Amino acid sequence: MKRVVEPVRLTEMATGIIQVRLPLPFRLDHVNCYLLRGDNGWTVLDTGLNTSLARRGWELAFAELGLGPDEIERIVLSHVHPDHFGLAGWLQVWLAEQGRTTPLPVLMSAPEYEVFTDVWEQPERQLERMTAYFVRGGMPVAMARDVSEETGRTGQRTWPHPAHIGVIYPGAELDLGWRRFRVLQGSGHSPGLLMLHDEASGELLCSDHMLIKITPHIGFWPGMADEPL
Repeated sequence: MKRVVEPVRLTEMATGIIQVRLPLPFRLDHVNCYLLRGDNGWTVLDTGLNTSLARRGWELAFAELGLGPDEIERIVLSHVHPDHFGLAGWLQVWLAEQGRTTPLPVLMSAPEYEVFTDVWEQPERQLERMTAYFVRGGMPVAMARDVSEETGRTGQRTWPHPAHIGVIYPGAELDLGWRRFRVLQGSGHSPGLLMLHDEASGELLCSDHMLIKITPHIGFWPGMADEPL
């Protein structure tokens, strides 16, 4: 029997913090994004991969919560792996189509912005770099090309790429309602993974930096520092 995949699951983790669980077409079959309520609107934390099912998930989430296009204040991206930033550009376009009156800003850390411009904005260059990288590690050329092209196909699920990008630095603060989230930054899973910590409540939104049941993947890719940790 074919498993039916739901496009979205909404869970109120705490007052003003809505977990938006979206499907992924991988063995790890979902990603957790968040809607954070503030005095001036909502912040989207991560967006999911650009698939038809995940796009439908956001449409249903906005409808379920009764959110209009101008009620989103910003998008914050924890890191620029495709399953976390892939729908950022689409959300900007879709909300504009729904009648949003101002550009929707997207914030990420400085190291992640470097990855975004160096890797995802230059797919052909990255394909060649990855192929050469795998070959240096002993992989046959044909296999290296296949693996690199598969990564490229996943990268296609991040288009359209977001506009109106800003950089946010460690120590910056985001006031969201009664919460004051301080921006933290960690390396390992991604060069500059952004986390949000509210000291008063002890709440920490840490994306893939820490996971409940499995350990985060620590990758080593072309252009990264010699020691990712």
